[in-house]
Amino acid sequence: MDIRCTDDLSTETYNAVILTAGRFHHDLTLQFGVRAEYCNTDDEFLNVSENMITSWLKKVDVEYTIEGIFFG
Repeated sequence: MDIRCTDDLSTETYNAVILTAGRFHHDLTLQFGVRAEYCNTDDEFLNVSENMITSWLKKVDVEYTIEGIFFG
């Protein structure tokens, strides 16, 4: 299964990641949605998403990171 958009994710993965992010903030949904385009499986998408979150948590400049996540 090649994931090319969020519609190609399994229902479980879509609900867990995309819908949950959307409840928090639309820009956060976009951050995850863009990554779905570059993944071939749900597992790959989940790993990429986890790595993205981990990288955010390791950033020293929190304000800059937040601005990047939420597009300013």
